[in-house]
Amino acid sequence: MAIISNAYIMILNYKYKAFKVDNSPVIAYVVEDKSEHQYYNSYVVKDANQNRFIIYVKKNINLRYGDKIEFKGEYIKPQGRRNYKGFDYEIYLRSKKILGSYKIGNEIKVVEENSLNRFYITMHNIRSKIIYNSKLILDDKSSSLYIGLILGDTKDIEDDILDDFKDSNMVHILCVSGMHISYLIMGIMFLTKKLYKKIEYAIVILVITIFMFLTNFSPSVVRAGLMAILMIIAKLIYRKNDFLTALAFSLLVLLIYNPYLITNIGVQLSFLATLGIVTFSKRISELINEKTHLKRKIAEVLSVSISAQVLILPIIVYNFNTLSFSFVISGFICSILAGAIIIYGLIVILISIILLPLARVLSTLLEILIKLLIFFSKNIAELKFLKFTVVTPNIIYIIIYYLIIFLVYWYMKKIKLGHLRRYEKRVICFFRIIKENIKIRKIVRLLIIIFIIINSLTVITPKGLKIYFIDVGQGDAILIITEMNKSILIDGGESKDTVLQYLLDRKISKLDYIIISHFDSDHVNGILEAMKELEISKIIISYQGENSENLKSFKNIVKEKKIDVIFINKGDRILIDKYTYFDVIWPDKSNLISENILNNNSIVCKLNYRKFSCIFSGDIEEMAEKKIIEEYSDNLNILNSYVLKAAHHGSNTSSTEEFIKLVKPKIVLIGAGENNKFGHPNIEVIERLKSIGAEIYRTDKMGEIIIKVNKKGEIKIRTCIQEM
Repeated sequence: MAIISNAYIMILNYKYKAFKVDNSPVIAYVVEDKSEHQYYNSYVVKDANQNRFIIYVKKNINLRYGDKIEFKGEYIKPQGRRNYKGFDYEIYLRSKKILGSYKIGNEIKVVEENSLNRFYITMHNIRSKIIYNSKLILDDKSSSLYIGLILGDTKDIEDDILDDFKDSNMVHILCVSGMHISYLIMGIMFLTKKLYKKIEYAIVILVITIFMFLTNFSPSVVRAGLMAILMIIAKLIYRKNDFLTALAFSLLVLLIYNPYLITNIGVQLSFLATLGIVTFSKRISELINEKTHLKRKIAEVLSVSISAQVLILPIIVYNFNTLSFSFVISGFICSILAGAIIIYGLIVILISIILLPLARVLSTLLEILIKLLIFFSKNIAELKFLKFTVVTPNIIYIIIYYLIIFLVYWYMKKIKLGHLRRYEKRVICFFRIIKENIKIRKIVRLLIIIFIIINSLTVITPKGLKIYFIDVGQGDAILIITEMNKSILIDGGESKDTVLQYLLDRKISKLDYIIISHFDSDHVNGILEAMKELEISKIIISYQGENSENLKSFKNIVKEKKIDVIFINKGDRILIDKYTYFDVIWPDKSNLISENILNNNSIVCKLNYRKFSCIFSGDIEEMAEKKIIEEYSDNLNILNSYVLKAAHHGSNTSSTEEFIKLVKPKIVLIGAGENNKFGHPNIEVIERLKSIGAEIYRTDKMGEIIIKVNKKGEIKIRTCIQEM
């Protein structure tokens, strides 16, 4: 079996890597509705060979599901990770069976409408009707959330609502799965209870199959649907239901269809949560009843929430860096409100297809239920003491966690609940079993040894200076780790999440210093988010010539978290540790440049480590470069540096010939977004840098850039992706 699966993966890998395009027109079929973006629309299409692609078209081009189209365009091969442990776009597309994308101009035409199978067109039309009617009978906020609840389509849900659902541990209800299938089955069986059993079961199977079509065969829906169908078939042929067999079979079907679905977080959470409920919920419910004497129904709801979390906890921590205990509260909300919305909502939508005015009357209660769900998710999200941001754990720790869970499960199977009272309370009995069982004792010893070895690796790792030039798109973000393990972040890019996620992946929960070159969004947004979640010792800024909105937000966070802020000026020296310090080259608070006041008064500082140096120049432009040259005309050595972070993303407004000749960098770093609209870095600037013999490293082509300098001054540079 292993040989077959490995061969299958190798064939698929070859298919993805070997795919090539020519200049001939492509004939394809539109298989998903459009996704709207700021400057373009995108569609998923499928060609005659069943290859799927994303096409990017102009906003004025509108296509419909089922259209047969002919187009020519630039093929874009997907890239993998651009940062350490970052988002892997290539694997993400493979999990959706998509090879790559095309960027299309005007060379596209519709050859035929409604050219797909009639059944697919009908299913799509029903889905579209549900979405359309939802928007007619509910307000925008409620309809977008309802569509997410019923169909799993979350693209129209506002970001702040999505964040609240994530923070309150309720986002899983937007991933249509077992709960939705269960309520669907309950509703159908209630309506058909007077029918002959076999007819009733056949109707349920048919409705589940149609529901899978309507949700575009979401993996979690397929898992729940296949399991339900298998269990119904078992009843039809008078066989005992085997939940674990059904779970394993549904996973096998999904992986035969697409092995890359194993990387899908939704699939991982869906299967592990189900396995956790099956394995632990009954015993946990008994424990809750015995210890708290709660009502049986309440104990069951609690046990389902807790048992699901037992197995999905490491996946949530690893992928979302969140340790949350709000599931105890959100479990009740989900079971009551979400269930009511799903059942009642399906009734309202079915009525709306037949009689829209009546559905509008009935929708009042549905809207109240949805607003209550939004209200509770927001208030649960605000319970910060139930949520903790944590660094990304090592895979080996996750393996150890699951081994411990296995030992606990084995222990629970061996010891009956009533026997717990014969021993010392709670976990004491468990430790007695470990002590008395030689095999378990050996496993525990091995786990302890592995844990010690992993934590000791940081001690024996060669020390030196590490500079991580993070790919944040069109922006700058640099993480520096000194020889004595001091952490410094210079700028943070525009995205709120990229830098924070990167730091947590690097296992950094505390920053010793943050240096903000200036308060433009492409330098400070990521820092503002990191300030909210991480422990910050000191923040270094310069005197500001403009009270921007970003600066106001910064002041609010500093006040709330009581962070020490240091104002610096040209000529200052910042001592980091025994071997590392910064010389502040610019700005001059007594002579701020009024033109492009934020850019030209960026902090320019020189990092000095033993014999190595690196200048970070923010977004200064030609005027500031001239002022710096004038200021240091008597001491030009301070401008000499082995590495230069090119100012303003390689714009032609900076990196003047005179300035770079005085700096004399051997290596130049440029932070720019791939295919950015500004044309950064400028070709003339690139040629200017090459003319002085500098090696150029740029994030738009190479992703993250890592520089390591050892104690002897030896320098190693590597990039996340190879230059194309």
